[in-house]
Amino acid sequence: MKKICILLLIINSIIPKAYSQINIDYYIRNGLNMIEEKDYNKAIENFNTLLQFKSDLNDGYYFRGFCKLKLNDFRGAIEDITTAINTPPKFSSNYSYYFLNRGVARIQIEDYKGAMEDYSTSLDINPCNVDASVNRGLYYLNTKSYDKAIDDFNVTISINKSNAYAYMFRAIAKEYKLQYEDALVDYAKSIKLDPKNAEAYVNRGKTRGEMKNFAEALNDFNKAIQLENKNKMAYFYRANTYIELKNYNNAMSDYNFILIIDTDNALTYYNRANLKSTIGDYSGAIADYNRVAKINPNNIFTYFNRAIAWMQLKNYHNAVDDNSKAINLNPTFALAFYNRGVAKQNMQDVFGAKSDFNTATNLKANAELLKAAGKIDSTGLAKLSDLQGDFESGNIQMPKIKESEIEPYANFTISFSKIDTTSSIPVKLLKNISILNEHEKGINKFIVQNTDNILSSDSVTIKKLSSLKSLSINNENFVKIFERAIINYDMQDYSDAINDYSQLIKLNPTFAPIFFNRANTRYDQLSLPSNQNDLTGSVVYMGNNKFQNNTTQQSASKNFDGIISDYHTSIQLDPKFYYAYFNLGNILIEKKNFSEALDNFSLAITNEPNFSEAYFNRGLTYIYLKMKDEGCKDLSKAGELGIGKSYLIIKKYCK
Repeated sequence: MKKICILLLIINSIIPKAYSQINIDYYIRNGLNMIEEKDYNKAIENFNTLLQFKSDLNDGYYFRGFCKLKLNDFRGAIEDITTAINTPPKFSSNYSYYFLNRGVARIQIEDYKGAMEDYSTSLDINPCNVDASVNRGLYYLNTKSYDKAIDDFNVTISINKSNAYAYMFRAIAKEYKLQYEDALVDYAKSIKLDPKNAEAYVNRGKTRGEMKNFAEALNDFNKAIQLENKNKMAYFYRANTYIELKNYNNAMSDYNFILIIDTDNALTYYNRANLKSTIGDYSGAIADYNRVAKINPNNIFTYFNRAIAWMQLKNYHNAVDDNSKAINLNPTFALAFYNRGVAKQNMQDVFGAKSDFNTATNLKANAELLKAAGKIDSTGLAKLSDLQGDFESGNIQMPKIKESEIEPYANFTISFSKIDTTSSIPVKLLKNISILNEHEKGINKFIVQNTDNILSSDSVTIKKLSSLKSLSINNENFVKIFERAIINYDMQDYSDAINDYSQLIKLNPTFAPIFFNRANTRYDQLSLPSNQNDLTGSVVYMGNNKFQNNTTQQSASKNFDGIISDYHTSIQLDPKFYYAYFNLGNILIEKKNFSEALDNFSLAITNEPNFSEAYFNRGLTYIYLKMKDEGCKDLSKAGELGIGKSYLIIKKYCK
């Protein structure tokens, strides 16, 4: 069963209260239309604008929080909805849903007590809120309070006899109470009300499987697959049912199909490995166990069962190793001690075998007890016949975060825009950029932009460079030399660009942008690969934005001192130039100086509270350092400010 089924309000049922200002009413309705179209990022932008006009509008915060909830940004949703709840007047036509949806978000971050309180408050405000009663019922269901769950589903049904989900969830609760016949009655009602709900067929099939009615269970799984031809749960449980019927070929086909559409499904690899062992394909089983171990290296059953496969292949050394891995994860795992003893016995390690058998006995799992329990096969190995399907209980801890998915925003640099405007730049803080633009009379305007987005040099730019080549370096040509340096940088002629910046510094040692751009140029020059082999390997996760290679050792040997010195000088000359703090943060990440990097991202945000890329990179750094709460909060803010990919990372790391 899913951890929880989120039932949210139907947007069409939301009727915003009348607002005195027509523009507020427009933004509310416009945002609701975007929500209905599932364009949650655009809706967030809409509500951001609304809240700029009216910062005390509780529905504005609520609907923005609702969008974050739909994007799996649960912490961001909780923060916004809490603001809505605490913003006077503490009432709106959606007030009951404030608490309901905050409860939904709290469930996802495992704040069960808070979720329970929110569901109850939602029902206190509106006893007819069926979504609240269903969700509270699901809370009870997941906490194994089945009678209380049934009571809430009963309330839902009494209010709305057409609520198909209430019947389905009540059926699940009854199944847990072993009331199979009553559960089947509720499933039938649920399916009659919503005959296209594949989940109801899957759950009824599971119940029928528990009742050993495998033929009808197969019918239900087949129907679910007919409705949703990529329903992984239907294929998974159908495969398990085929195994019960000894139809191993069909079971194998179903597992194979799941792994085509979900290549990292550890549980399916695990079950397929067990099936391969059952049919004697021990090498194939080991290959699948290897995949499981790679995806989830902390599951004791994987190593335990792989050890059995090694034993069947008479590879006793590997069997000992795998049982040892299981024991390291769980030192009280008696069956692993017993099987390791069998493997050592086959290796003529009499004393080692005796020690393991004694340990197994002391853990109250001696051979006679195991045999009496039916867990010793003809080879003398202890089996997990009653535990093989309980894969999740073998997870000792969650796998570590994979660094390969952490890709920060690249550095910013002062460059050109082909558009005659600088409206996207907050001029009040970037005074030196304004100074440059006052001297520029052509169509190019100086802007700050991310180095990933630098425009390629076209014929006009090359012609421009040609006209600037012969200029002598003096105060009269100051801005044009600055232009020449930028063009050389864009064309990756870093040496000439650095030379121009250095000469300009001699002319005006107090102009921060020169130091800023020289630092950027020096960094990119330092990042150039020394040979073709440098361009191979794994992705660089933090820092080194130009090339995708494994530079852990290379970075350690690079000399960033001149680059860091230039950024510090730029900041000293213009303490509000927040892009310099941002770039310095990226450099410090590459030096593995994460604490100072975080400080610099924070300073960038202090000087520009809406600096989305700084929130994003700081959030990634926190995630990298396993500081999940801080990281998820920053990623939420980055998403709110328009960085849509934040929600992909939030979905993976912030549950």
